[in-house]
Amino acid sequence: MEQAIVTLKKLPGVLGVCVYDADLKVMINRMPPFLSEEVLLGLGVQLDEVMSLAREKLADASEMTLHYDDVSLFVHTFADQSILVFGEPSMNGRMVSYSLNMLSKPKIIEDKGSDKVSLPEVAPNQPVDFSGEIPGLKQRLAKIIGPMAEIIFDDALDVWQRAGEVSFDSLMQVLREEVDDAEKYERYLALCAETVEKIRQMEQARG
Repeated sequence: MEQAIVTLKKLPGVLGVCVYDADLKVMINRMPPFLSEEVLLGLGVQLDEVMSLAREKLADASEMTLHYDDVSLFVHTFADQSILVFGEPSMNGRMVSYSLNMLSKPKIIEDKGSDKVSLPEVAPNQPVDFSGEIPGLKQRLAKIIGPMAEIIFDDALDVWQRAGEVSFDSLMQVLREEVDDAEKYERYLALCAETVEKIRQMEQARG
């Protein structure tokens, strides 16, 4: 959570972050000093009331943005926590929403059933080791989409590994879906074309 908050505060326009527990008590306070805990407690109650009203219209609502002349408030609710992001009017709500949705993604794939057919064990194919290229791939992604690049790339890598994929192209496809912007993805590919080709040649050489 701490690392996620650090990442959130790097986003353009974000001034502070506060995490509430299920009872609307402040768990983590990374807000500007002029927002006292007493103010945050009162704000948490008010935002919870507004969110309850929103759920009367849309039952599965989990986030909302309130815009004022000088500030914006972004609220995201999890099962037992709520996160308040305090920012300037220019704060990129879409990137804040994306990063918070990354937090809510399950990290473990549950077993969907116990009735399985026993198959002979076969040694799985192993992907080419391109770990040395990952820092460069992340850096180039950051040039296109900013400070959320590391979270997005790591999430794509996690999905790829848990799916049991081995080809680099399949990782890039997952990354394309995570970026969710065709133009930005094409610009990213252009930046790392040499590295992508190098890894593909490594795969071909392995056979």
